[in-house]
Amino acid sequence: MLSIRERGLFEIIRHSIDSGKPFLGVCLGLQLLLESSEEGEEPCLAILKGSTKRLPPEKTDQVGLKIPHMGWNSVSLSVQHPVFEGIPNDSYFYFVHSYYADPEDKDIVAGVTNYGIDFCSAEGSGMEVIPAIDLRGGKCVRLYQGDYAQETVYSDDPLETALRWVDMGATRLHIVDLDGARDGSPANLAAVERISSAAGVPVHLGGGIRDLNTARTAIDSGVSRIMLGTAAVEDADLISTLLSEIGNERVIVSVDAKDGRVALHGWLQGSDALATDLVADMAALGVKRFLYTDISRDGTLTEPNFDGVSALVNQGNIRLIAAGGIATVAHLQRLARPWR
Repeated sequence: MLSIRERGLFEIIRHSIDSGKPFLGVCLGLQLLLESSEEGEEPCLAILKGSTKRLPPEKTDQVGLKIPHMGWNSVSLSVQHPVFEGIPNDSYFYFVHSYYADPEDKDIVAGVTNYGIDFCSAEGSGMEVIPAIDLRGGKCVRLYQGDYAQETVYSDDPLETALRWVDMGATRLHIVDLDGARDGSPANLAAVERISSAAGVPVHLGGGIRDLNTARTAIDSGVSRIMLGTAAVEDADLISTLLSEIGNERVIVSVDAKDGRVALHGWLQGSDALATDLVADMAALGVKRFLYTDISRDGTLTEPNFDGVSALVNQGNIRLIAAGGIATVAHLQRLARPWR
């Protein structure tokens, strides 16, 4: 790292990544993207949060393995990534190392290898496209600007729709129970359970999750993360309890806003809460994942509220899902650009 800094390469690498150019770090190049390393005291690039750690001898010795790890070993792919396009899962790669990358955000772990322990052998950072399935009355629908009177039905088979998205390459699914959002209690859990059981990818669920028992029931349905919007404004203690009980990896706060102010109860009730303030307050509690929807753009296929996205992303170290108005590849490309 010291050599990289002395040669002026640090800023070159940083500028390249910040400009949106793909960056491939192999072996030491992967480890240097993190914040620190047990191999030395010099700070790393801090492109990604996390650290590089030494393979633990107490684990490898138990199974007769030596450090450094040298030889062929398999990589189990945990997400689909362009780097591995055309490479079968559990393919073998040649390893020579004593240290491994341990990123803070486990969502960027693209591959896992076992050598006494399961360690991250590949990372893939960038924007992820998550298909959304809005459920109402057991059907897949789209509302125009959140108006329940302006509904378009796309399918009466949510499971078939979910499996079609997965066949097209979706690595996770986002489900909103519109009946639950309006009425205050999830009404499509049977469909959610079928999707969670059969899809083979993580599933997010939101809509009507406003108390602890409902949150637990939603988790029991098999989803990986739950989304709470109204509760974040009206019951911050519930958010704190959930963070303590299931962890911040499984909680998403949904920020549904119109003209910058948060809407509640299925978007049917306004509030004085600013979207930016809600994100700041929830982040202070320990929430790190948010969903932002501009209601005036949702279902319109016009374009996202890029200014709204920017205002939230630049508030700090959060993970943001942007929704509402996304209709073209150009919209996705713009969302994928660095927001710093």
